[in-house]
This record gives sequence, C-alpha cells and structure tokens, in this order.
Amino acid sequence: MMRTTLRALAAQPGWQVSVVAVGMHLSPYHGKTVDLIRSDGFDVVAAIPTLVESDSGFAYAASVGLTTIAIGRELERLQPDLVILLGDRGEMLAAALAASAQNMVIAHVNGGDRTHSIDEPIRHAITQFAHLHFVATEEAAAVVRRLGAPGQYIFVVGAPGVDEAQEVAGSVSKDAARRMLELKSESIVAVVAYHPTTTETNVGTAHLRDILVTLRDLGAYTITLLPNADPGYSCLRQTVEQYAWPGMKIVSHIERSRFLLLMRAADVMVGNTSAGIIEAPTLGLPFVHVGSRQLGRIRGANVIDVPNVNRENLRQAIIHAVSSQFRKVVERSRNPYGDGQTGIRIARILAGLELCDIPRQRQFEW
Repeated sequence: MMRTTLRALAAQPGWQVSVVAVGMHLSPYHGKTVDLIRSDGFDVVAAIPTLVESDSGFAYAASVGLTTIAIGRELERLQPDLVILLGDRGEMLAAALAASAQNMVIAHVNGGDRTHSIDEPIRHAITQFAHLHFVATEEAAAVVRRLGAPGQYIFVVGAPGVDEAQEVAGSVSKDAARRMLELKSESIVAVVAYHPTTTETNVGTAHLRDILVTLRDLGAYTITLLPNADPGYSCLRQTVEQYAWPGMKIVSHIERSRFLLLMRAADVMVGNTSAGIIEAPTLGLPFVHVGSRQLGRIRGANVIDVPNVNRENLRQAIIHAVSSQFRKVVERSRNPYGDGQTGIRIARILAGLELCDIPRQRQFEW
C-alpha cells in the first residue's frame, strides 16, 4: 500500500528508505509478504517474526508487545531521521511507542479516519505519538486537529492505497482484467473480503455465513479472500470452509497488484474491508458494506451499507449494486480519498521539511 510513497521518497535527493518487516509479513499462513517487499526493490533491513499464531485477544496483545521490543531494538541500531507509520495496525502502535521512547520524529499516514472497531483507538493513539500527519481527507484532518495536532503539521494528501488503484484503472479495462485473470463466468463476479470486527466478534460468523449463502443462491461466481490475523479470524476461516460450494474460489493470500486487478474485474465486492471504501471507487467497483466495521469512514457513491444484516437485505443490496443504473452512478463518481498522487505529495512535503527543526516535544493545541 505504501509502495508509491516509498518509491517517490527514495527518488528524492539525499533520502534513503529502509523497511523493517514484522508480524504478518513474515507469516507463511498470511502469504509471507516480506518476499513481495523485497521483490519490489526495497531494502528490508530487518525481518523479525513477532506474530503470535493465535486469534485470541491475548495473542494480539502479545504480538504488539513483541513488536515493540523488536522494532525498538532495530530503531536503536538504525537511528533513522524519520519513522513513517501507516494506518491503524497494532504493529504500527508498537512502532510509535518504540520510536517515541527514543525521541525520533514520527510521520503518520492515514490518521483521522473513523471506523467501528479497535482499529480506531489504535489509529488515534498513533496520532498522539506522531509529529507529522498525512491524512486522506479534510474530514480526517478535522479529527486530527481535534486530537490536538498543530495545524501546520497536518497535510491533506489523499490515501496512498488509491495510487496503485489509479494506475490499474487508467491502464486496464474491466474486460482486459477478466482476460488477464481468466475469469470467463457469465454470471455475477463477486469478491468477498470479510475481516473480524474486534469489538463484535460474536456476530462475524453469522454475517459471513449470510454473505456466502446469499451469493450462492444468486448464482454468483464468488472469490472469497480469507480474513486477516485480527482476533476472531479462525472462526471466520472455518465458516468459509463450511459454507463453500463447488465453484467458489477460496484465496488465502493475494498479491496486492493482483488484488487490485481482481477488483477491477469484479462486478461487486461484499464484506467489510477498507478496500471497498478507499480503492474500490477508483476502480469503478460497487461495494456492499456488511455490518459496522467501516462505519464512520467517509464514503464514495460506490458504497451500499447493510447495517441490519440478514439474507434478504443482502440479496437486495447485491442486486442493486450490480444493476446498470447503480454502476453508471459509480463510474461517474469521484473518489473522496484522492486522485492517485498521494505518494508524490508526501515525498515532496517531506523533502521540503527540515526534520531537525521539528520539535520533539509535541505541542498539543487543545
């Protein structure tokens, strides 16, 4: 997701970009994406397994603790001028604590977004540690200001995830994407991406079950992506296996470039992933948001919310999402998360700053 940002920054005179990979990036169960980071040409200066392979809340907390130790040790060794953190993962909070304890300048990307899970307080906590704030929207900037960040260090740049989505949308048509992925189905092509909502683990399996049964009954050609490693993921994986049907494709991990190509090829995305909110509008993809995980985020015209989850509501939402009338609305709409130039903006802003002049003591403007 940060590929274009890091490349743009590395291209700036005098800048050297290094990556510390931890957690899911090293887990074969989750695709061992550290290999993709290396294949993209980035210098992975440390790759440290910190993920506790369990889906309990304690395992999540333990992983954050191990990550704090691991990243803290690497930061002490590397002594970077700047630590860049993205979003709302527990690993990012660990890195924020480790960097702050060593008096390092922190830049936080995608702060200020609102969601409906443990991700939101984690994101806002990282904001409190950060010195520089690169936010996606004016609404997010307002949230960061309310959290006390000085206005001079808040920059509205869009979301970096849109950059690569724009590249795909500008170079690959829907039909071409289908040919590249060898999708020959005559029925609806649906992508399911449903992750644990950490504050509502009791309803996730029922929601995912209803999604799968509804798509099966509609005769959709369905590609289901297995969930991330947040607490509660094992029950969701079991639900996918239990309600799979012949012809449904299950994907344990997908490379980001191929994921964006799949989104370009699909007729509808169903679930609770942020990709349906942030990247999907650029790719002209309708998104049926199921449940509460992304409640609070700014929405484009491509989103249909189903907060009251049952099979009939899902069926109606999916049918509306794939209608020609709704697709025309989506294709004409603007993505509120930017125009695909976020990485360049972040790199230029950072290159123009004197990092040594940024006060290490944060000045909160309450």
